[in-house]
Amino acid sequence: MIFVPFVRGRPSGEPVDVLTGFVASDEAMGRQVGVAIALDGSLVVADDVGNIVWRVASAMPAAQSASAANGGAGIAVESRPRGP
Repeated sequence: MIFVPFVRGRPSGEPVDVLTGFVASDEAMGRQVGVAIALDGSLVVADDVGNIVWRVASAMPAAQSASAANGGAGIAVESRPRGP
């Protein structure tokens, strides 16, 4: 999954990897089927191969996170099984 920065409705920079590792040796280890932004600003991703919901959030304050975005640093990822 990538992030593409936009300004005034047009791409304004290079894509940045946000969530990777779902394909290994051409085999799907996961498949993102739904993406939402939670009230706390984190990214929530449903994975129907792994039957998991991933939550991706900044591991640092917004000002530091923005400056680290190009290097991919400052990201925290957690997963939880889906379903009852």
